[in-house]
Amino acid sequence: MGERGAIATTIAVVMAAVLLLHAGAVLGAGMDGAAEEAARAILVPGEGKRPRIFLAPGDFVADDGNVYRFSLIWRENLAAALAKAGAVLVPAPDQAAFRVTGRYWRLKDAVVVNIKMVDLSDGSTLRIAKVKLDGGGLGRLFEKDLSVYAEVLADELAYQLGFLGDARLVAEPFRLRGRPEYPPFSNMFLEEIKAALCKRGFRFIERAAFSAGMRGVRGISVVSSGPGSIARPYRLGGSIWPDGAKIRVFVKVFNVDAGTSAEARAVIPASLVSPADLTAPGEWAGDSPVDGTELRVQIMPDRGEGAVYRLGESVFFSVVVNRDAHVHVYDVNAKGIIVPLFPCRGSGDGGGRVSAASVNFLPRAGEWRVSEPKGVDRVLVFASTGGLVLPDGARCGEVLSMPLDRLFSHYRAQGHGRGYAEGVATIVVK
Repeated sequence: MGERGAIATTIAVVMAAVLLLHAGAVLGAGMDGAAEEAARAILVPGEGKRPRIFLAPGDFVADDGNVYRFSLIWRENLAAALAKAGAVLVPAPDQAAFRVTGRYWRLKDAVVVNIKMVDLSDGSTLRIAKVKLDGGGLGRLFEKDLSVYAEVLADELAYQLGFLGDARLVAEPFRLRGRPEYPPFSNMFLEEIKAALCKRGFRFIERAAFSAGMRGVRGISVVSSGPGSIARPYRLGGSIWPDGAKIRVFVKVFNVDAGTSAEARAVIPASLVSPADLTAPGEWAGDSPVDGTELRVQIMPDRGEGAVYRLGESVFFSVVVNRDAHVHVYDVNAKGIIVPLFPCRGSGDGGGRVSAASVNFLPRAGEWRVSEPKGVDRVLVFASTGGLVLPDGARCGEVLSMPLDRLFSHYRAQGHGRGYAEGVATIVVK
């Protein structure tokens, strides 16, 4: 079968078991028997090598175009039946694989499922099968709820990413229409996605929700890249786009170091969400701008605002701006000593340029590790839509011989008359 095929089959069987347990006794033997019947119809005996099958998470839909919990349970039963019958389940489509899709109809006392197998090398339909399930006891699998859409999205992400082992994930609230605005639904649906991914073996580093107000880090050492560097966690983020009777959701998991990612999308009926939960607060959920300009910036530690770090542990920050800007970042430790963190002179950091199109993660190379003294640190971020000039003598990882009030004056003078904002994050070092 090969290592990749074995892993894919194992993932499918484990995910099927998880979802079957979630569905409980409702399924009975009818679902299993129908899935095995469909697998036998699709996989004709005596065809030689084991076929490679791709089952897309959102490819089993109801006749009304919606995805119900039945979609998930049926697909995973079919995946288990196909694997049992000898198919190799692959996590992503390729021209050597076959794609199995389906559509189902809920009748008065039964559910009819049509299944189609397509050759991905030329798009031709190879086989069509139809199975019928006893509809008794399946009613609750046709109820609409947000968790179903979260399961579909998590399923697709899991299939693309495969097995991540001990990889850690940090969740960022979903943006409204791609902007750094976070209505209640942003965190509500994020929690649904996290719960669904946790069922599939993913681990999250808990962090606080984005919140308003100026808060903000401590004794941080700059460490160059090299052996022993700690890998950054995977990032989960996305955006929500209300569109009349629909809400389009885009979700992405990506690894900053490796540049790898997985993406999934879904269309959710707007009727499942209160209009109030799609309205962002009047004030953007980030730090307040200075001088009434439109630029806004927010900085957040990877474990969340006010999180505890032990000496020697690695710390990363996400920086969000609502307009393309330049940012400069400083650590103010528990004794008030100021250390420049970003950008570093001659490092190719682009003068601290960051994009409003995505969450920006710092450091971009190497590591920042917490160090003495213990206590509360503040990490300050200064942002401007124009260029920013570092103070004289500012070097990454070295003490800045400038008092804090002069540092603020240095940047506020540069920001006068243009887009300018400040932000701060706080961590506790023990």
